[in-house]
Amino acid sequence: MLNKKIKITTLLVFSILAASLLSGCSSVNTESIDTSNIVVAKVNNIEIKKDYFDEVFNVVKVQQEEINGPEIWEQEYDGKKFIDYTKETLLSNIINETILLKNAADLGVTASEDQVDMQIEYIKNNFESEAKYNEYIQSLNLTEKYIRDSIRKSLIINNLYQELTSSVTVPEEDLLATYNAIKDSMYSVRASHILMDDYEEAIKILERAKAGEDFNKLAVAYSIDPSAKENRGDLGYFTSGDMVAEFEIAAFALEPGEISDVVKTDYGYHIIKLEDKRVITYEEVKSQLEQQLLPQYQNQYLSTYFQELMEKSDVVTYTENL
Repeated sequence: MLNKKIKITTLLVFSILAASLLSGCSSVNTESIDTSNIVVAKVNNIEIKKDYFDEVFNVVKVQQEEINGPEIWEQEYDGKKFIDYTKETLLSNIINETILLKNAADLGVTASEDQVDMQIEYIKNNFESEAKYNEYIQSLNLTEKYIRDSIRKSLIINNLYQELTSSVTVPEEDLLATYNAIKDSMYSVRASHILMDDYEEAIKILERAKAGEDFNKLAVAYSIDPSAKENRGDLGYFTSGDMVAEFEIAAFALEPGEISDVVKTDYGYHIIKLEDKRVITYEEVKSQLEQQLLPQYQNQYLSTYFQELMEKSDVVTYTENL
């Protein structure tokens, strides 16, 4: 059976390669791939030819053998030989992308040459040098034109996704339901602090604060925080993630009126007094919840949209020709 490392590598190859470089394997122009009479699939009136499929499969083959060795193809995955699984998955990717590219063309969705240039530059920056990039491309027997065409098609699909999901929103009732389910664990706190750069001095001020001296007056007199003179050490309300971890953990562990021990962060030594703790209101957290939930609703919309495209498409595969 395929081990865990190989399985993860397989997923990475298909998520990265098929989504970017391999998007070039689909075409709405049959003449560009019609150099063989053997057909591996038909998508509506578009034929996908075996020699083009083999060209794309070679990219996957080189990468897999480089990572896992040539023996990878005889191993089993998902109840079949890995080579059969790989070819069938690749063909499915080609078919899906062919459908999406045709849909993008129908909707007038394109990608600019500037977008292509930026993506190529991004890819090159992941290599030690341009020479290393060229060496890698040559090892896959890819031309610069092939790469540009592939990236362009990948960008068209990404632009199509953005176009389709631009009007997707999270229903208000779903936002409210999510808030009600988690609100009891969502707090904001208001705290004051005194920041010092010497631990021993911080201990002395801590003792005075715990003895009952006015905390805010101590902040004005001794805190090295530049804002202390104006805000008297009062940081206002903040939520989880707003402060550095050490400060946040100490502040949220307090009850209103309590003063912490000296807390060390990269900024220095803090003495923290919790002024108030309250449940975050729906209006305060609504925007954050929407940002967290929106990708889920966009993916649901895209899944339904693509399923409908598939149902409308006439797809025939000839896996015996792979």
